[in-house]
Amino acid sequence: MKLIKCLIFILMLLNSNSAFAFKIIEPDIHESMTRASKACLDQFVDKETPPENCSLDITNNEDINISWMHDSSLAIYDIPGWIMRALDYTTDYPTLEDAVRWPDDPTKELSAGAFKFGSKLLTDTCEGYRNPITKQIDLNAGLICVSHYGDLQFLHAQASSEGELASDTYEKIIDWASFLYLVASKQLSDEDLEQEYCSYFSKDTKFHKAMLPSNSSVPCTSKKGTWRVATLFNLTCSSPKPSAWGCNEWIGDKNYEKARIMATGALLHLIQDSFSQSHVERGTCEINDKKVVAKVECLPLTKFTTYKGQENHGDADLMPIFKNSCNSSGSIDNPILAGAKALWYIKNEKPTKKFKQDVLYRIFGTPEYIKQHGMSAERGQCFENKL
Repeated sequence: MKLIKCLIFILMLLNSNSAFAFKIIEPDIHESMTRASKACLDQFVDKETPPENCSLDITNNEDINISWMHDSSLAIYDIPGWIMRALDYTTDYPTLEDAVRWPDDPTKELSAGAFKFGSKLLTDTCEGYRNPITKQIDLNAGLICVSHYGDLQFLHAQASSEGELASDTYEKIIDWASFLYLVASKQLSDEDLEQEYCSYFSKDTKFHKAMLPSNSSVPCTSKKGTWRVATLFNLTCSSPKPSAWGCNEWIGDKNYEKARIMATGALLHLIQDSFSQSHVERGTCEINDKKVVAKVECLPLTKFTTYKGQENHGDADLMPIFKNSCNSSGSIDNPILAGAKALWYIKNEKPTKKFKQDVLYRIFGTPEYIKQHGMSAERGQCFENKL
């Protein structure tokens, strides 16, 4: 088993994309879907109405201008930027295509330190941070661990643990998506993004509690000072310590805009992940030649899955087949249309309530639907045992 893990780690190093985050398997699913949603948005110039339909061909949009509404450049003559890079601060300013990778590598641990990333996700390092009493992994373990194995699995439209009520997972997902929308659409001002992180997430909700560490000293205060809301999106953690410690924060004068485009990417990533069979059950999974078929079913969800203990997870995250349910005008939008709508709402800074109704509820269903039909989290069909 150790040999296998070592071989996988070597393959990760050979196939990693050090420009921003990581891209282990070709083709790049999140990037392709993002390009398709942006291409669809470009066809709807009427600002009074969001997109109504989108092409499901996600392979022919390579030349799309995905920097979009944000200034995505640091000029080559930006001397302060070069100085910050020399001091080991991250100054890379992302495009939308970069930003959609954020939930998979929120602190750029592959691009900044592949050994650390690989050692954490290919060994039991993250498990070492699991609380022996609560059995949970919280923010003290760092964003990589907590988003893949712990309390923040809702970043990927998944439950934190088996048995978690669908209504609880749903509540955290909707609140997370709403927070991302407020950041991305500039309804949180620069001053709002400058608020202390732990003060901002101090409300008594499942989402806010999940966003906080059990030890209030990390990350509310760190060697770099007090975390702000924008800090969540602006970290690079090349230190061998947990991701909540020893990280460098992007300190360029456009750090608020960077936070906004990262939030935009995180929102698109959430939407796209929610259509992966290994993240959310929609319809029935399929198996072909001892592999789970990567497909998108635009059907109401019945169950959120949890990552810990899953087998065959990666099969469902390959280039998908869009099934017939995505060609109909049903109650669930396909991920390309949903992404285009999200971009339209962000660009036009529409009210959050309207965004929930027209985008989120047409992906995840209404609260009433989830309470009536949602089942408790499990590892999911086809992901219980290795094929």
